[in-house]
Amino acid sequence: MSKPSLKETGLEFALILFLLFLMASIISYFKSYHYFLGILLLLLITKSLLRSYKKVGINKSVFWLSVFGVFFTAITGLLVEKWGTYNGFWIYLDIPKDIEIPFWVPFAWGLAYKALYRVERILIQYFSSPIKKWVFCVMLPALVLPVIGEIFVIYFGTWNYTWQPQYFGMPPIAIVLLCLFHVGIVITMCKICQKFSIIDPVYSKLVSIK
Repeated sequence: MSKPSLKETGLEFALILFLLFLMASIISYFKSYHYFLGILLLLLITKSLLRSYKKVGINKSVFWLSVFGVFFTAITGLLVEKWGTYNGFWIYLDIPKDIEIPFWVPFAWGLAYKALYRVERILIQYFSSPIKKWVFCVMLPALVLPVIGEIFVIYFGTWNYTWQPQYFGMPPIAIVLLCLFHVGIVITMCKICQKFSIIDPVYSKLVSIK
């Protein structure tokens, strides 16, 4: 895969940011209809995966790795949500009183995995040092993109954190935990690539694959 021009990269990032704000707007607007929103996000995940599958020449092992990444992130994200809501670290608003976590939440985690992977795939072409790849292609996007999305939906009353202090509704501990969560997902995916010798466009450039 040839390195794109800076103009192409800029346009790609502009599109990703636009989609991020669009997704945050949809979640904020339909937050009271959490079953409808969950089905919508699941359909978006399905569409994205089917589009990947239909790409000419795609490595099928890479496709199934992507499927695993989406749903592994969704499941582990749901476990994190259960931990956080059970302990009162954050509270979802405008949902039925008999539930703590809206139906759409795990699918939002899955879409977040796809968005971050897309950013990582763009950035990783610009770095050769393994340390720089991990810092600028994995950790930095995990620190920036989720925070932008969360600030937006917090502002529109989708959920609130109870941790203090907060800046624009985001406590620093939540930012750190989001980054650590995603780094953990990436490490897991790298280990899978190593075990099964999968040449993934991102993970195989972060670790050596035999």
